[in-house]
Amino acid sequence: MINFLDNLKKIENKIQTFKPDILVLCIDFDGTLTKIYESPFDAVLEDNYRGIIENIRIIENIFFCIVTGRELSDIIKRIDIKSNIIYSGNHGFEIKSLYEKIKLNFVYKDLKNYMFVLKDIIKKVNEIPIKNLIIENKKYSISLHYRILRHENIKILKDEVKHIMNSNNDFKSMFELKKGKKIIEIRPKIKWDKGKACDFIIKKISMQLNGNFHSGLNKDNSNYNKKDIINMLRVNIGDDLTDETMFYKNKYSFKSNSKKINVMSINCVVGEKESSADYYINNHRQTYEVLENISNVFNNSKF
Repeated sequence: MINFLDNLKKIENKIQTFKPDILVLCIDFDGTLTKIYESPFDAVLEDNYRGIIENIRIIENIFFCIVTGRELSDIIKRIDIKSNIIYSGNHGFEIKSLYEKIKLNFVYKDLKNYMFVLKDIIKKVNEIPIKNLIIENKKYSISLHYRILRHENIKILKDEVKHIMNSNNDFKSMFELKKGKKIIEIRPKIKWDKGKACDFIIKKISMQLNGNFHSGLNKDNSNYNKKDIINMLRVNIGDDLTDETMFYKNKYSFKSNSKKINVMSINCVVGEKESSADYYINNHRQTYEVLENISNVFNNSKF
């Protein structure tokens, strides 16, 4: 693992060599933009950090995306930024853009088919007789937080959840269990995750911009909109297993409105640990150092 902040010059050179026209920031919330709280209901975005996000999101051709497992309505309320931001909730099952030029109000197809069964699962989960278990009903999924459980109750919880899921054929065939930091998630068995949601967001941004914009890095180039190739820098930052789906590729290309979009990713995990990410930082406070450094390189450089 490579420490991001110890290698700023190399990363800056890498960005300048790529010459990005667009910067897309795909950032997790819990453990990445905030510390991990004992209860998910206590998590807040501190005002000084909110100010950093506010400053970054108004820079031309930077798109700030919050990508979280939280329910969409919950993350919108906690961040409370009402323009120039994209929210992706429930691991990408629901996405909403608050950029004027990017129209995106997405709910993954067929989720309604799962909701009736999920209600039955919630009833069963609420009957688990374990004190201090935090149950988060996220409309399309359930999170069971066991951060403050006694050690002996954690195994009981895992056994209870497995028993519930195996007790009904619909439960077993339509939903799956996912692990996270002191959390068990019950999610629809759909091949969709944070990484796929970010891919989807990037394609929507490319399609809706349609090349009709002036790059923050090429503002003096009157022929910019005639370019056939657009370079997009994508920065993914997260701290948990579910964020690993954002780290799976470093470079790729696709076609959008007759233009070739080249994407280069910088993947960064919070905490030095086994990960698919290229870089690591030590804590959520350093997330903001990464965001400020990359945004400054993007905004100030003239390639």
